Amino acid sequence: MANESDVVREYIKAVGRHWWAIVTGLVLTLLDGAERLLGTWYLPPLWAKIATAVAGLVLAQYLAYRELAQSRPNPISNFKDRLREVFRAAELEWSQTTAAEYVPAPVICNQIDGFSAELAKLYSQSPPSWDSQPLRHVIEKLRATKNLRVGNNIPSLDVGNQICEQMDAALADVRAMLT
Repeated sequence: MANESDVVREYIKAVGRHWWAIVTGLVLTLLDGAERLLGTWYLPPLWAKIATAVAGLVLAQYLAYRELAQSRPNPISNFKDRLREVFRAAELEWSQTTAAEYVPAPVICNQIDGFSAELAKLYSQSPPSWDSQPLRHVIEKLRATKNLRVGNNIPSLDVGNQICEQMDAALADVRAMLT
């Protein structure tokens, strides 16, 4: 993260750059154009010069703010992108697991544990402004499947189907977070 003094320095430089462009590029060019069209030398009063400088400064501050705000990465957007990557990988891997009776129990358990571990890692990196409670709920739901199994073994087909349903529900919850 950028140091506060670096941000202020960058902002002041951007304001100066925009102010110079506004005042010299726009205002003085318009004044010179008016003088040439009217064929006279126009000397504005002091209040007009000050008002022009202040108006240029206000506009320059807005342009500098907009420029710097657009150049800064959005932490929530970056977080959602990483969550989307983890979700797509898990969804693709899980889509090959159609039912507990056709897939060996260790494969199902490893997929669930891997997805849970990736989500836990993302949870620890979630930005403070993002509501991370739904993600925590999904992680807890996936970890609860460990209570239904013995290590990487699933005791019965019914328990296997129940575990698969919990994984499907977890994927649906993560999908809802991304919309």
